[in-house]
Amino acid sequence: MAFFPCAHASHAQWQQALSQVVAQLRAQMAMQTGQGWPALGLMYLTTPYAPYGAEILAAVAQELPDVSHWSGMAAPAVLGGDMRYAGEQGALAVMLPLLGTADFRQFSGLQPIARATASGFGVHSVLVHGDGRMPELEELLLELASHTASGEMMGGFGADRRHGLQLAWSRELPVAHDTGLVSGGLSGVAFSDQVHTVSRVVQGCKPIALPMEITEARDHVILGLNGRPALDVLMETLDVQLEVDAQAAISRVRHTLLALSIGPYTPHSSSIDVRSRVRPIVGLDPLRRGVVLDEGVDKGMYVAFCERSSSAAWSELRRACAEIQEELAPDMPWPQAGVPAPARMVQGAIYVRSHLRGGGAATPAVDAELQLIRHALGPVPLVGFVTAGEISGREVHGMSGQLTVFTQAMLPI
Repeated sequence: MAFFPCAHASHAQWQQALSQVVAQLRAQMAMQTGQGWPALGLMYLTTPYAPYGAEILAAVAQELPDVSHWSGMAAPAVLGGDMRYAGEQGALAVMLPLLGTADFRQFSGLQPIARATASGFGVHSVLVHGDGRMPELEELLLELASHTASGEMMGGFGADRRHGLQLAWSRELPVAHDTGLVSGGLSGVAFSDQVHTVSRVVQGCKPIALPMEITEARDHVILGLNGRPALDVLMETLDVQLEVDAQAAISRVRHTLLALSIGPYTPHSSSIDVRSRVRPIVGLDPLRRGVVLDEGVDKGMYVAFCERSSSAAWSELRRACAEIQEELAPDMPWPQAGVPAPARMVQGAIYVRSHLRGGGAATPAVDAELQLIRHALGPVPLVGFVTAGEISGREVHGMSGQLTVFTQAMLPI
C-alpha cells in the first residue's frame, strides 16, 4: 500500500519552508520501494507567500524535476496533517498523488478542460481551484461539470474572495507563456475513472424550524414561505418583532442562516440536510415583507432557518468519517469467489473548509477537526485550505467543510 507523500512547513522565509517540505517529500519517497516519482503535485500556500508564487513554483520544479505538473492556490490558511497554518509568517502544504500521466489532466485558462475531453481523455471527477470574485461563476461551474462523466467536483475559492492566485504550472506549456500563476477563472485537475475518490460534505448548522417552500420570490428576495409573507414567518420563528424592537430583531437575524434545497426533506434533530446550501441573511425588506439573500432564489425551492452549531459540526464530521469507513469496507461477497469484498485503503485526503468554521488563530496550531479526521481514518496524509466558497458537485457552499479521500483497493492475500 502506497501513501501519498505529504509535507508542510512554516517559516518567515519561503525558501526555508520549501527546503523543509522538499526534504520531507524526498524522505517519504525513499521509503516507498519501487515507487517512481509521481507526475502531479498539489501545493497550497498562505497569502504572505502569494507575492512569491512564481519563484516558489520555479524552485520546487527545480528541486523535484520528475513532478511535471503543479496545481494549487493561495489561501488565508492552509491545512497539513493535523496542523492549521495562518498568519503573517507564511506556510506551504504539499501532496504528491501517486498517479500516472494517463490518470489526470491539468486544466486552466491556457489548458481548457474541453481540450482534454476532445483528445479522448475521459473526465470522471475534478479538483477545482477558483476565483470567487467572478460574476459568471455559476456558469463556469456548470460548463465544467458538463465535461465530467459523474458530475463530481470538489475544491473551493481561496483567500476570502479578495485574492485569486492559483497555481497551474506544467512542463508541457512553453516557458514564455507559462509562469505557473493564474488569476481569475478556474483551474485544477481532472481525474479519470481509474482514480477512486470518496467525498462527504459537512455543514455544521442545526435547524430551528422545519423546511418551508418558497411560494414567492424575486431575484435575491424571498417574499413568501408556505403562502405567508417571508418576513412575518422569520419574525415568528425567531420570536421577535421588528416594529417593536428593531435592534433586538436585527441582532437575532444576524445569527440566523438559511439552508436552501431543491426539494423537501426531513432534517435530523441536530443538523440540517448535507445537500443544502447554507446562506446568510443579508437584509430585510419591510415594504414587501421579504428576506434578502446574497444570491438569487426561485419559487419552488425549500428553505430551513438554522444557526451555526459546534456540536452539529462535530457530529456531522464524525458521521462523515464513519460513512467513508463503511464505504471503504463494504460487507458484500464477490460474485466470482464468494469471499468478502476487498477493503479500500485511504492513500491521501484533501479537506476544504469554510473560513467561518472556527480555527481563527493567526498562528500555526493543531486543528481539532483535522485531529478528528485522522483519528477516525488513521494517520492519513492530508492537505487542504480554508476558503470562502466550497465546491461540491455543481454547487458552491459557503459555510461547509468537504472531505475527499483518494483510495486504493487492498486485494486479499
